[in-house]
Amino acid sequence: MFGPDTPLKIKLNHRYFPLFMKTKLLLGLALAFAATSIAHADIVIEQTIESSVQPTSKMTMKMKGSKLRTDIGDQMTSILDTETFDSITLMHPNKTIIKGDGAQLKAAAATATEDLSMKPVDTGKTEKVGGYNCSVWTVDVAGSKITIWATKDYPDYAAIKAELDVQTKASGQPNPMAAIDGMVMKTVAEIAGTKMTTTLDSAKKTPVDDSEFATPAGYTEMVMPK
Repeated sequence: MFGPDTPLKIKLNHRYFPLFMKTKLLLGLALAFAATSIAHADIVIEQTIESSVQPTSKMTMKMKGSKLRTDIGDQMTSILDTETFDSITLMHPNKTIIKGDGAQLKAAAATATEDLSMKPVDTGKTEKVGGYNCSVWTVDVAGSKITIWATKDYPDYAAIKAELDVQTKASGQPNPMAAIDGMVMKTVAEIAGTKMTTTLDSAKKTPVDDSEFATPAGYTEMVMPK
């Protein structure tokens, strides 16, 4: 796997590439999911991810200022700065790092246009999730159907939503759920024949240490295939 000219950088192991790509998709959905949750104050959001093709996993999002850390089980961690767009993905099984070029992402975000098809539609249905009465919405994102359950009964949901909407807009990430008035409790996404369910377990204001966003020692940078 290693060559003599790659003492500090390694090629992407084929065993981890599918996991990496799936995780990037999960992180994109998670950021949109969290966009109706919390930001700016130190926040910890815990979610459960259920997939038809992967074991059930826990996703934890930690926010502090412009920094966002997302852990998916014990396999991967993504750390994003929503001001610079710089990011790192930590792949824990083989202790490697994939770095994201913030300048490139920022340039792409600056030229992005709003996709009017990504508007959520209220189905008029209501269901309970986690003990809360939720309205049911649907939205199409890049050809994938997402069903969303949102409630206005979640404590302090309006203030929470307003704070995170600011951070999500700064990050340049698409946020089709911003138009939904309520706390997103659950999403079900149908993507390329697979089904993925994200459920909110908890969202709370609690101190997050700066060390959560530092690059850990003992990890080696990984070179993505071109």
